[in-house]
Amino acid sequence: MINENGSQANRIMFFLLIISTQFIKIRIMKVIKKGIILEKIKANDLNALNFQYYCENCSYFIPDQKACCLGYKTKPHLKENQDKLYNQSGHLALCRFLEID
Repeated sequence: MINENGSQANRIMFFLLIISTQFIKIRIMKVIKKGIILEKIKANDLNALNFQYYCENCSYFIPDQKACCLGYKTKPHLKENQDKLYNQSGHLALCRFLEID
């Protein structure tokens, strides 16, 4: 009888472990699929400050190739795309690795 209860408890624990693992995988996938984080920037802050927010200002940017030497996507962070996005929504896609010389 103890073995049956022990096996039953083990099966329940295993089942709960599988369910929790699947839940964690789903949560991680939701975070990954969110994409680029857009930051709300006030127009007066953007105009008043010397705000550097695009790839062309970054030390990691390779102008000939329009590429990032760290391997990140540059298309959403290029000046023309950033300006277009800001004019449409008031948001900017800020790169977390922007390095200014």
